[in-house]
Amino acid sequence: MFFQTFLRFVSNLSTIAVGFLSVVVHWIPVLKRYMEGTDQKKAAVSKREGLPCIAPLLTTVEETPQVVSAQVRGHFPKWLSGSLLRIGPGKFEFGKDKYNHWFDGMALLHQFKMEKGMVTYRSKFLQSDTYKTNSVHDRIVISEFGTLALPDPCKNVFERFMSKFEPL
Repeated sequence: MFFQTFLRFVSNLSTIAVGFLSVVVHWIPVLKRYMEGTDQKKAAVSKREGLPCIAPLLTTVEETPQVVSAQVRGHFPKWLSGSLLRIGPGKFEFGKDKYNHWFDGMALLHQFKMEKGMVTYRSKFLQSDTYKTNSVHDRIVISEFGTLALPDPCKNVFERFMSKFEPL
C-alpha cells in the first residue's frame, strides 16, 4: 500500500516537473529576444562570463534603520494602511570574502508602512547567527548554499576537523 502511494506521489511530481520545464522552455525564446533588444553598452555585466544584467542583483546595499518618508506618485485609498514587509539578500561580502551565489546573501528586511496616504520606508539586516559570526570575524566563516567558507589558517588539521562539531 505504501509503495503504491509512493509511486503515485513520484508520478505526480514528475508530471509537475514536466509542466514546469515546458513553461520554462516556452519562455526561453522570449527572454532571448528581450536580451537581444537591450543596449549591451548600458547593461551591467558581472565579473563572470555570460551573466549580463545580473550585477545589480549581487550588490551589497546599506541598511536604513531610520524611518525615511517615501515620495508617492499617484495615489492610493486613504483607508489603506499597514505594513508591507519584504526580505531578500542585501550583503554579499564580509571583508575581502565574497559570496558566489545569490541565495547566499545576508537577509535584509524592508518595511514599507502606509498610513493616511503617506508611505515610510526602513530596512535592517536580519541579525542571524551567521551574520553575527561573519561580522565579528570580518570574513565568511560559515558556508552557505553556493559558497564554501575557507577554514581558519591558524588551526591545524585536527582542530579544523573538530570545529565542525563545535557550536560557534
